[in-house]
Amino acid sequence: MLNRRFLEMYKLSPQVVRPGCTFMELLRHRREVGLLETDPERFNADLMRHLATGRSTHLIHQTRDNRFILAHNQPMPGGGWVTTHEDITEQRNAEEEIREQQLKFDAALQNMSQGLCMYDGEGRVIICNQRYRQIYALSEQDVRPGRTLWELLQTRKDRGLLKEPPERYSVPLKAALAERKSIDFVTELTDGRVIAIANRPMPDGRWVSTHDDITVQQNSEKALRDQKMQLDAALNNMSQDLCMFDGDARLILCNHRYLQMSGLSVSDLQPDITLVELLEKRRAKGTWSSDPKKYTEELRATLAKGETFTITVEGPGGRTISIYNRPLPDGQWVSCHEDITERCKAEQQTHEQKRRLDAAIQNMSQGLCMFDPHGRIVLSNPRYAEMMNVSPDFLANCTLAALMAHRKAAGEFSGDPAEFAASVRQKMREGKVEIKNVERSDGRVHQVVVQPMRCSTRKAVSCCSTRSTPRSSAPPPNPYTASRSPSC
Repeated sequence: MLNRRFLEMYKLSPQVVRPGCTFMELLRHRREVGLLETDPERFNADLMRHLATGRSTHLIHQTRDNRFILAHNQPMPGGGWVTTHEDITEQRNAEEEIREQQLKFDAALQNMSQGLCMYDGEGRVIICNQRYRQIYALSEQDVRPGRTLWELLQTRKDRGLLKEPPERYSVPLKAALAERKSIDFVTELTDGRVIAIANRPMPDGRWVSTHDDITVQQNSEKALRDQKMQLDAALNNMSQDLCMFDGDARLILCNHRYLQMSGLSVSDLQPDITLVELLEKRRAKGTWSSDPKKYTEELRATLAKGETFTITVEGPGGRTISIYNRPLPDGQWVSCHEDITERCKAEQQTHEQKRRLDAAIQNMSQGLCMFDPHGRIVLSNPRYAEMMNVSPDFLANCTLAALMAHRKAAGEFSGDPAEFAASVRQKMREGKVEIKNVERSDGRVHQVVVQPMRCSTRKAVSCCSTRSTPRSSAPPPNPYTASRSPSC
């Protein structure tokens, strides 16, 4: 038993993978379509060995389009087993993103630009960090627990890193702390660095003093301004319309493309505007047709489950807009609006072209059959099946060797089917075109053209077209081929 989702997930053929299909046939088919890297026999042996232990197994497969599938194999009484397959691509991507964020957070924590020192109620050092010692060129002994603030200031003064007398700092600090008030200072060191100092009292009389080298901060602020300019430029020049909302469905930001698409202006976006209010404004402008409240309720219900919410709507001027809403861990979400009008038109044109091509192939007067590099039929038309005197179902996923074996049984071929199929594949790999006339037992003459093709895998694919004519009207045979060679 299998479901449609399994076939879709691995892009497998329902002609092959159906009730009655063996596990080895399934593995070989997955190998043929490029969704199994290992040897099918080895994969099967490893799985059977694990299942024999009576324990479930988990395997993760990566497809060619970089999706990750988690396969869970659960043994059953009697020797069978159940395999469930789950697409965990989004989960893996989310986990990778979380790991990256954690690395950035740890790096920031270990390399924070502020120095920190904590004092007890009597002004004695409790603890300080490495950045504090770096700022003032102090040793661990200089700032050992128990030393007083006055001693630290005097040490800095003695080493030429304090321009002003220590009391210019200590006196107002003690007065502020006595009243449980915060107090900040900005002081310039003798080497030209400027340090911002923030002192914050604690309820039990202790206080924390943070020291920030403003020189570095100013450079960082400039870098942040540059990054903001780059982010704004990226947001306002991206091909998609983008909005971001907080956990209460209030607009955080949007880019200019969204305003253009929605027909709104910056003045329409008052602070804390909600999604419902935003859509009401758009409906008044004629750029939204659905009920804002109903849409928002459905959207938030889906996002609350941690799932994405995607919808396609008709935009201004008959344009087709795809809206993709993705939840963020903190309850916020990002909404991307993409104009897919041209894509939809292209898909329709492609579908129509395929329909016409199918119609042409199915109604052409010649028989046509296409083989893959392994000699397996990938396409044939009814005329070819008629000329080969077989049913279309017989040709489905049939090999050239099997077809020739069938013709041999019917008295239409006297050679070895496997050798003949191998010789044809070799000629295809060599890029040779073969044209020959083949006389059938009923007196008809088939002109067979076997021509190699090139596919995306850069391996030879043969295309065999066959035309049937009466013996009297048959074209002259190719002088370079045997007139009674077998046909494919």
